Amino acid sequence: MNNPAHPSKPGKKSMRTEMPTIAAWVDAMVAAFGKEEIHGQIRRGLAGEPCFLASENGHQLGTPPTRGRYLVKWDERDVARVEPINAAGNPALGGD
Repeated sequence: MNNPAHPSKPGKKSMRTEMPTIAAWVDAMVAAFGKEEIHGQIRRGLAGEPCFLASENGHQLGTPPTRGRYLVKWDERDVARVEPINAAGNPALGGD
């Protein structure tokens, strides 16, 4: 199985290069909560457990949640707003 996140594979780019915003966020989480805690969650998501999903620049790592999908948006004041989304990835209207 090819692993595009592995930088030593010839012709493959590092996912840190392909997903720089996610890489910076992971680094911040590691600094706050520790390498084992964060990398453990990422490993579980890569193994198929719906506990970690990251998407950037057309690349996706991890496993999508099976239910209870939400979109988190931050406004210009850095305030987060959580919105449910439907299976198609669109904001859920009327609780679908």
